[in-house]
Amino acid sequence: MPFFTRKKLFSSASAERWKKEHDCYLKNGSCVLEELLALCDGNCRIPIRHYTAIEINNAIKHSKTTIMELADVYMVTGSLDNRPVLVRFQ
Repeated sequence: MPFFTRKKLFSSASAERWKKEHDCYLKNGSCVLEELLALCDGNCRIPIRHYTAIEINNAIKHSKTTIMELADVYMVTGSLDNRPVLVRFQ
C-alpha cells in the first residue's frame, strides 16, 4: 500500500499530548496577541507575525545565543528571518 494512503495510528497518549500542546499553543498565542493589541490600542502599524515552536527553536539554536536570567524568568536572543528576536521562558 502506498505511503499516502496508509492511515496513521496514534496511541491515546500521543493524541492526548498533541491536544494538550495544541491547547497551550492557542492559550499562549492568544495572550500574546491580546497584549500586543492592548499595547498599541488596536492601531498597530507593525504587521502581526506568528512563528511555530520549531521555527523559534531553530532561531535560538542556530545563533549565538545570549542568556539573561531575571528572577524566575530567563531570556534567549536569536535571529529569525534576519530579524533579532528575544524569547522569554518561565
